[in-house]
Amino acid sequence: MSFSQDNKISDYLVGIIFLLALSIPLAGSIIHPDNKMSRVEKRALESAPELPGSKKQLRRYPDKFDTYYEDQFGFRENLLQVYYRLKYMAGDSASSQVIFGKDGWMFFRGPDDLDLVNVTRNLRVLTESELKQHARSLQAKHDWLADRGIAYVFVIAPNKHSIYPEYLPDYMYKAGDRSLTDNFVDYMRKHTDVTILDLRAALLREKSNGSRLYYRTDTHWNYPGANIGQYEIAQTLAALFPGRIIPTMYDTTSFTRTIEPGGDLAELLALSEDFTEIQLTPAFPDCPQVLLSKRLANRKYFSTDCNASGLNMLVFRDSFTRWVQPYLSHYANRATFVWNRMHPDLYEQALEVIKPDVVIETLAERVLIRTQGLDDNAWSGKAGAYH
Repeated sequence: MSFSQDNKISDYLVGIIFLLALSIPLAGSIIHPDNKMSRVEKRALESAPELPGSKKQLRRYPDKFDTYYEDQFGFRENLLQVYYRLKYMAGDSASSQVIFGKDGWMFFRGPDDLDLVNVTRNLRVLTESELKQHARSLQAKHDWLADRGIAYVFVIAPNKHSIYPEYLPDYMYKAGDRSLTDNFVDYMRKHTDVTILDLRAALLREKSNGSRLYYRTDTHWNYPGANIGQYEIAQTLAALFPGRIIPTMYDTTSFTRTIEPGGDLAELLALSEDFTEIQLTPAFPDCPQVLLSKRLANRKYFSTDCNASGLNMLVFRDSFTRWVQPYLSHYANRATFVWNRMHPDLYEQALEVIKPDVVIETLAERVLIRTQGLDDNAWSGKAGAYH
């Protein structure tokens, strides 16, 4: 075979490969239905734009279709998984949300407004104005509930960064003595009547005993970590309601052990199947769920009925509460969990249906930096003033 023939064959092969590279994603787009969510990126994907019905819509249609096709071209998820794995093999995080720590630990960077690197280094603390805004909001909630004979407890679920700083990368060293959370807790305890429950010290004590309290590849604590958190919450409730709560710390025999895929941080890298986590799950049965009201029958509400103490709890929850919920339910006659921050316009009717003895609001430590949405004016006229 001549040299020129070899060149022609090579040219044909390159052309075929090029055509396949163009046509396979297009064919995949035709064969496979559009995805609503990206399994890899954990976000909603663009849906197909409506066909234009006017000249104005026609001018905008190409840009809209480009955005749609970027999200929905064939085999996109598979190609992203390959790309993320190659990035990991090169020692680089394919997600801006994930920080690689030491010994296989991963940490959550979060969106820019959380500024978690500088918060972790104690370079970002709350200003006096931000602290006052938090104080007004928390005090208004406390007073509004107190006017109705309801206790209020505000619980801070610690960042993994705060409990396991030794696994952070070296560049995230402490550059200040006091943290944003130190600043927040001290100010709230000095300037409000709110019961503030800071769980960091209890978790650090248990960690010193050799217990693993957070997942290596997830942002959250595990069930043994939540066991410490629930015990501290139960002790607070026992002080508020003498004789109605008996705090229980569960020992190692109270958990079943399984091996699970990597957590949410590994999922953000499309590598959950490449990692494993030891899952210790409470062996006691969860309380049955009940429907309190058709008005509250939606995904943000659920109630459990353990008929335990005659105490009714209403818990405004975040993602950390998932691991605390089985424990708290066992302390209550009825416990209702709401995935949202507390707001009077949204939940006044819910309070009337649920009739709680205590409202517990749990919040991840990393979210304390956010003051947007803390509308204390929503409570004005309904409760006492901030002092």
